Amino acid sequence: MALLVMEGFDDGMYAERVTNFAGTVSSTYGKHGNGLRGGHGPNGWWRRANTPAAINGKVFLSFFACPTVTSVTEENIFCAFSTSANKTVNAWQCHFYIGWDHSRQAWRFGGPLGTFYSADDSAPEDAWYHFEVEFVWGDSTSGTAKVWVDGTLVLNQTGVDTAYNTVESHLVLGGDGSNDQMQEVWFDDIVLWDDQGDPPNTTLGIVKVETVVPSGNGNSSGLTGSDSNQTDNYLLVDDTSDSDWVEGDTEGDKDTYAMGDITGTESVYGIEVACRAQKTAAGTKYVRPIVRSGSTDYAGDSQALIEDTWDTVFHHWGNDPDTSASWTVSGVNAIEAGLEVRDS
Repeated sequence: MALLVMEGFDDGMYAERVTNFAGTVSSTYGKHGNGLRGGHGPNGWWRRANTPAAINGKVFLSFFACPTVTSVTEENIFCAFSTSANKTVNAWQCHFYIGWDHSRQAWRFGGPLGTFYSADDSAPEDAWYHFEVEFVWGDSTSGTAKVWVDGTLVLNQTGVDTAYNTVESHLVLGGDGSNDQMQEVWFDDIVLWDDQGDPPNTTLGIVKVETVVPSGNGNSSGLTGSDSNQTDNYLLVDDTSDSDWVEGDTEGDKDTYAMGDITGTESVYGIEVACRAQKTAAGTKYVRPIVRSGSTDYAGDSQALIEDTWDTVFHHWGNDPDTSASWTVSGVNAIEAGLEVRDS
């Protein structure tokens, strides 16, 4: 599997990690920690561009959702694959909705005027549900959509046109309604992956996104802190505040940090190392995320920085690069994570 999106709304980088974001994030709206208040009026949506766009390409989506408002007059289209950056329904070619009275769920394929396929389920308000989707972009002979709610298969359609003469490349959660007409839905723990690379390349069941932050010094302390030294740099990057930071200007300058532990004994399907970074002068400068597993540093892709603008830099590792096998809880709890300054 290749991890494409991991979002738990707990690290403060949710707005920068995606292409467009509008909404309110707090623990009030979360299943595990913070969550997104979406679908309520015109300002509750989350969009990630550049999802896999090949015809017959398969993706899997997992998220938690909690519908909360019944006094509305429109169906709430709260999960969609879209052909454009537009967040309105006219661009949503394949979408999942809950009826305004929570009476039914359905997928609609083939654009705003396409065919409805009812799901065998309803969604009472003020309760959290886990949704999992298996989706194949294709024509009337190859398109597939399957939906599970809390582990129960409620929709199973094969040989349906899910591409609608073009290819969806945007994932949208939430919606753009008229005032408060659209039902309010809360979202948490969004994960998107495909069927490429190492297994598992299938549905995973309930998946939780857990966020940990730096908790100690690591093997490398090559960056200089906003306190003008290189001592205990982890204390400057263990929150989302811009009031303290670490910096470097020479290729190879690098920090790694011991990280807090994840909990539980469940399977681990991948990790993301993410940080916020910017450059402060003209010219080209890059950083790349680092994970240290075993006794080796492994680097993600270099990503260009924007002058005087914070941006999120991240990289996914589906397997432990030190063992080439699936991550274990103990393996994740032993890593260091950080970043390295690059010229290209």
